[in-house]
Amino acid sequence: MKLILADSCTSVATSGILLAMQEHQQVAVGIDIGTTSVRCTIGLVQEDQTVKLIGLGEAINSGFRKGSVVNISETASALDQAIANAER
Repeated sequence: MKLILADSCTSVATSGILLAMQEHQQVAVGIDIGTTSVRCTIGLVQEDQTVKLIGLGEAINSGFRKGSVVNISETASALDQAIANAER
């Protein structure tokens, strides 16, 4: 899983739950693209450097076979769906 930290929510996403957050908060986003599913987590980095989880999303990935991309459109669609589910 890759962790991305951003100084403002607008640099991470432009819709959903992230727009409601204040500009000075850091957002941590985790993306896991696996053979059968894509998962997304969204968290707020607290002052004590802990992360408060605010969103989880998952979607079925039918764009992979045996660990390799066979249909990039299906994988991109699964990623979009996992992010949308995490933003709800």
